[in-house]
Amino acid sequence: MVSWNLAPGTGSSAARSTPRRNGPSTRIPNSPSTGGIGTVFASNFFEHFTLEESERILQEARRVLHSDGRLIVVQPNFRLEPRRYYDDYTHRTAFTDNGFRDFLRALDWRIVHSEPRFLPFSMRSRMPKAEFLVRLYLSLPIRPLAGQFLVIAEKS
Repeated sequence: MVSWNLAPGTGSSAARSTPRRNGPSTRIPNSPSTGGIGTVFASNFFEHFTLEESERILQEARRVLHSDGRLIVVQPNFRLEPRRYYDDYTHRTAFTDNGFRDFLRALDWRIVHSEPRFLPFSMRSRMPKAEFLVRLYLSLPIRPLAGQFLVIAEKS
């Protein structure tokens, strides 16, 4: 596993023991060979890019994933949180769960699983974030305050 950040000093929720790399996501230098990675996970990531940049990033993800690899994306859902979506001035593109799935399909990805209401819009709160509470929240049939979607896709 490698944690990839856009610039030095940007936060990563990866374990401290995980190697960290910095640089552009559209072409990962010194990346594993084509088809060398099993999973690409992107959390709160694509909204910070233009649609064209996101397309190039997804092409790079396709290049590094092996044939049965998976792309896992957790994103703020504009459909559920339109008033707060652009409170973060670094957000450049609005994605909804439906729109992002269509975007992936247009780029020849196959959707394996999708949840429009996956996590709260923001985890920045005073609420506790213990692992067992997150598991409990994800097991609920209805998720209060959910404002992020989950999409799991594979190469077609």
